[in-house]
Amino acid sequence: ESRFDNVVPETVVNKPIVIEDKVVKSADNSTIAVLPFVNMSSDPEQEYFSDGISEELLNLLAKIPELQVAARTSSFQFKGKKVDIKTIAEKLGVRTILEGSIRKSGNKVRITAQLIKADDGFHMWSETYDRELDDIFKIQDEISAAIVSSLKTTLGIAVEIKTTEPINISSKAYDYYLRGLKGLNTSTFPSLKNAQSLFQQAVNLEPSFIPAKIGLATSLYEQYNTGSVHKRSMLDRAEELLNQVLEVNPQSAEALYILSLAEWSNRKRTESIQHFKDAFKLDPENHHIIPVFANFTLYNRFIVFLTKETLTPIYEKMIARDPLNFDLYYSWGVINTTLFMDYVTAEKSYNRAIELAPYNGNPAYFLAALASRRLGDLVKSAKYHKLAYQSDLTDPDGPIALSTVFLSLGELDNAIHYADLAIEASPNSGHAISVKAQTLLFQDKEKDALKLVLTNLNKDEIFHRRFSEFYLVHTGIYLHLKLDQADEALSLLIKHYPDVKDIVDAPPPEKIADVGFPLFSYATIMRAKNDHAAADKLLLRMSFRTEEKRLNNRPSLNGLDYFLLANDHASPDSVPQTLTYLNKMYDSGYVEQWRWNLLWNPTFMHLQDHPEFLALVARIEADMQRQRAFLDKDKN
Repeated sequence: ESRFDNVVPETVVNKPIVIEDKVVKSADNSTIAVLPFVNMSSDPEQEYFSDGISEELLNLLAKIPELQVAARTSSFQFKGKKVDIKTIAEKLGVRTILEGSIRKSGNKVRITAQLIKADDGFHMWSETYDRELDDIFKIQDEISAAIVSSLKTTLGIAVEIKTTEPINISSKAYDYYLRGLKGLNTSTFPSLKNAQSLFQQAVNLEPSFIPAKIGLATSLYEQYNTGSVHKRSMLDRAEELLNQVLEVNPQSAEALYILSLAEWSNRKRTESIQHFKDAFKLDPENHHIIPVFANFTLYNRFIVFLTKETLTPIYEKMIARDPLNFDLYYSWGVINTTLFMDYVTAEKSYNRAIELAPYNGNPAYFLAALASRRLGDLVKSAKYHKLAYQSDLTDPDGPIALSTVFLSLGELDNAIHYADLAIEASPNSGHAISVKAQTLLFQDKEKDALKLVLTNLNKDEIFHRRFSEFYLVHTGIYLHLKLDQADEALSLLIKHYPDVKDIVDAPPPEKIADVGFPLFSYATIMRAKNDHAAADKLLLRMSFRTEEKRLNNRPSLNGLDYFLLANDHASPDSVPQTLTYLNKMYDSGYVEQWRWNLLWNPTFMHLQDHPEFLALVARIEADMQRQRAFLDKDKN
């Protein structure tokens, strides 16, 4: 009996998603939202200036402990929308609203601001400021002080108004900075590149302008992170800038968390984790912290220094302050998926993120992963991957994922179609090429697959993300061994992972980080060369990775854990244990890339004719056949 006998996958309807009409209750009266000030200048392009000033005012008010200020992500949702003040306040969970307008002409600026009591529309305070742009920081201080004074009188908030230290930044450098902020917030490939240029010009004019340096570092990191630029020198430059900031202000949580991200991408994992912990300690309620933590838990499930009991109230506070922030819901879904294994909460969080930002494919992608890694439902996974793909038809990740899912289902035509679309979208993507190679493996075109792999591994213009180099090298080793070319397999491994030679004969360490795949492959190659003693010695190095260590304070093991444990015990002397783990992998709902993981994986080549292994493959193939039937019904 199959788990899919009585399952009819739910349909994902591709239609506009309406944001759920939720009202957030405010705890007290000391709550405020800063709406984006209206650009009243004759030039519409000056909107970056009004947005930037609004954001700077918001940041100033957020530094006052007695005030609860709605975050930019949520308050800017209402930009350009005709929504009444009372409704906005209800959705943001605030009692007061600051709004206004800005008119900029040459070196002069007029700023009109008004503070409104949301429940009755009463204007608590209003003022107009005519100033030179050189006084912009002074204007911001005056407005924030006036707001605090008004709230103190009207709401009884005991706040001492403090004047900030004078900032001597040229108006031109500040203008570049505000333009750069707009590019960061837009977050497209062109806008991030433009933001880098603008922040750099601001820093060139004012080398001590710390916010501009942080902005420049962020734009460099984001370009690498989004895949528009693939040079690690971008990360090196970002780290250099952030370390300069920390020399001046070691308490900058913003600089620390961005540095932690850049270091993580730059493979400096120990430094990255420490800097994230430092950032969290300094500012645990920063709305960027949970997304950063989610990033860590996604790629390293052993980073456990926050419990659900600790993190949940922090998350709830941030949601109260930033209720329309898609990223908070998305990252909370990631954390509950990877760390807490609370899949019900994760699914709700992903769906809420989709409601808030249907144009962003990440939540749909993770719902697809939840289906293929926890539920064993590839039809549902394909539906969500299509939803993610439709959010951005230029992103090769969408067709890459769809090709992989259809290949697992045994739908070859669809797998080839999406692999070709991925290569068309990004011809130099190592990941796209790896899924194309897998479609050739499915057709038993082993020599063609090997040629494709080796040709592209030798091209300098090929870039790798999300372990694509690992996929290609691993596939090349499998094919070399399948063709009785053990020496060629060893050369390929050492060429791309030269460090493996340094650890083969070294004394066993207490733990091995980031070297599992090369050791497994080396052991498999040694076995193919009939050096079984060397193979067993290498696999023994992995014996420390037990079920207990993989559990690492989480509620239970998942399918990926069992797959990795099967790799850890992939010795001819441990066949029963390996097969037990592989069966538990499948029974836990982990069927993502199962053909690549089981059939085209050099680590399990010694199991290919084992009756129990063949029985497991037959079980999975039977479920794939049942799921294809659901897929066919859906097509009709």
